[in-house]
Amino acid sequence: MKLESRAAKLTLCGLMAALTAAGAFIRLPIAYVPVTLQTLFVLLSGSILPASYAAGAQCAYLLCGLAGLPVFTSGGGPVAVMHPTFGYLISFPIA
Repeated sequence: MKLESRAAKLTLCGLMAALTAAGAFIRLPIAYVPVTLQTLFVLLSGSILPASYAAGAQCAYLLCGLAGLPVFTSGGGPVAVMHPTFGYLISFPIA
């Protein structure tokens, strides 16, 4: 799919950030690291959007979670940095 306008790219960028947040709540509880649908939406945003917009969508997701919105699997806020799954979250913009 080829996106021509900047508005379409930014709309999909916001949609991918929202879908990544929604994917955090669809999970299989396993001991320390739950399996969620976040990785599906991270990889989907990388395949649909240009690289800079896909990284921007995931950075927006991380900033929303660090600002206090409960979009992470373990909640939200700056205390999420202390959870063992935060390393996975940091890799989302890179992926």
